[in-house]
Formats: sequence, C-alpha cells, structure tokens
Amino acid sequence: MKLKQLLLFSLAITAFLSLVSCDTYDKVTTLNPKTGRFNAYNVNVKITTALKANTDTLKKLIIVPNSSYWTEMVKNMNYFDEVMTFSDMDMDITKKGLADKIPSLTDKIGLNRAYKYYRPFFVLYFTQEIKNNNLYYGLELYDPAKVETIFENKVYISQSVLDRTDQKTMYPLFNSLLNYLHGLEKIQTKK
Repeated sequence: MKLKQLLLFSLAITAFLSLVSCDTYDKVTTLNPKTGRFNAYNVNVKITTALKANTDTLKKLIIVPNSSYWTEMVKNMNYFDEVMTFSDMDMDITKKGLADKIPSLTDKIGLNRAYKYYRPFFVLYFTQEIKNNNLYYGLELYDPAKVETIFENKVYISQSVLDRTDQKTMYPLFNSLLNYLHGLEKIQTKK
C-alpha cells in the first residue's frame, strides 16, 4: 500500500510541476525573431570540435535522425535549404536506382559513397555520453566527404527531471550549432 501511495504522490508532484513550469520536453519551437535563437537558459555548452567547412555545400542538404522532432527543429533553424531524414534519403536513393552503389547508410563508408553518388550533404546526429558517472547530451555534425566530425558540442544533464527540459538541454545545443554555422559564414564572407 505504501508503494502505491508513494507512486501516486510522485505522479501528482510531476503533474503539478509540469503545469506550473513554462519549460517543455521534446517540444518543437521556432526561433525568437529578436535574437535569431531558440529561447533557452544560459547553460554551459561545451564545444569539443569546430572545424572549417564550406557553407555553400553545408547549407544545401542536412540529414537528421528519423523523427519529426529532429526534422522540424532543424527546419526551424532557418539555415539549411533542405532537411531530410535517413529514411527519406534511403527512399530517394532507391528511387533513383543508386542502391547498388550505396548499399548502406549506417556506416562511414556508406555515407561517403552516398555523398559521391547521390549528392553532397552533411549529417546531424544526437549523442549521449556517460563520463565519470555524468550524463551528457550533444550534437555532432558529420562531413561524409571528409569522413570526419566538423562540429560537436555537449551539455551536462543533471539527475533532476526538472533540469532535462528543452530550455536547458536541446535548445542550448541547437543555439550553439547556430552560432557555429553563422560563424563559418562570417569567416567565408571575409575572404
């Protein structure tokens, strides 16, 4: 009986906190028109990789995980000309009769072949890492032409459910990526 009461109490507290909190979980949003960024808390996003890349190619096509959240969030960055999931790309490759040349999209060799035979693109991955008993979420931007990660960031994820909101995790990660992308444009404009 005590376990049942504890469970009901926990559910009630979670429901209450969800109602009074303005923060969200896995909710697609748009950029703030004043800042050009997603509304997020000022959290420490660590950038572990930030290499130069050709923004003309980078902007054309980005491949994202197979979910509507990822597709819509990346579209809402207002940076890429086209956003496609792995499933969409796989179907398009098959439709164009390239499946023999590109048998797989799950490894670096397959992605490199897709870049060569299908069309230029970059890949955005979501990462999770446990290091020293701490959980980190991150984004990884992968260049299949060079077979290397050109951008990677991560943010510490607290044990508290209240700290796992979009505003404290995903939105800061996306904002960090936007800062990198716009920084690349400034570098190439100066040339």
